[in-house]
Formats: sequence, structure tokens, C-alpha cells
Amino acid sequence: VSKIAEIEFGFTENSNVELNIYNLLGKKVITLVNKDMTSGVHKIKFNCSDLEQGIYQYKIVILSTNENFVRTKKMIISH
Repeated sequence: VSKIAEIEFGFTENSNVELNIYNLLGKKVITLVNKDMTSGVHKIKFNCSDLEQGIYQYKIVILSTNENFVRTKKMIISH
């Protein structure tokens, strides 16, 4: 059975976006996005079945001409 998680974010101008998932030790376990994206609201869905159950962090970095944004949030994976 696949488990799908979704992360939603938005920004006001075209930007370079990087979205990574890290374990609690700070090791990057997956890169979900690393590309230029158009402005607006985006939903990134990913299959988290391969991740062990537990607490993870995701970090999103948005870089554009007028807007630089970094946010880290916790997420819980349960199967």
C-alpha cells in the first residue's frame, strides 16, 4: 500500500525552488523539488512508503529577484 503525503506552498513571483526531506539527524533523505517554478500555489505529492515511520523535517528554499524565503517544518510519517 502506498502512502502519499502532500506539501503545499506558494509564492508571488517566478522562483527557483528547492524542497528537501531530512531525518531528525539532519541527513537529507530525499529531494522532492529542485527547479524553477512559476508563481502561485503549488502542491507537491510524494510517496512516503519508503520512509521509515517517524518524525522528519522538510525545508523549502525559494529564491527569486525580490523574494528569498526559507522555511523548515516538521512532519510525521506513520504507516
